[in-house]
Amino acid sequence: MSIEASLHFPRDEVFLVLDDPDTILEQLTIHLTASQASLLAGRALPGPDTGSEWNELAFALPANADKAYCKRKHPKVRDALGEAALVWEAN
Repeated sequence: MSIEASLHFPRDEVFLVLDDPDTILEQLTIHLTASQASLLAGRALPGPDTGSEWNELAFALPANADKAYCKRKHPKVRDALGEAALVWEAN
């Protein structure tokens, strides 16, 4: 017996098969473990899309967040998050 992981979107008639699910699940586990460790250490920091116009929490940021604040803070956030920040580069 084999199981195939996929997503089916009937309205759009799209059927997407997950290629190499074992590798994908291994990578996902690594990212989730790193994220859990970061959160348990008290590091719930903003991601690279914080300054985006679609950020529902933008009201809590300085007025110029997308122009200066986020660009200035992102390298420090990345360093603080360590391995958890690698999820932003995952394929």
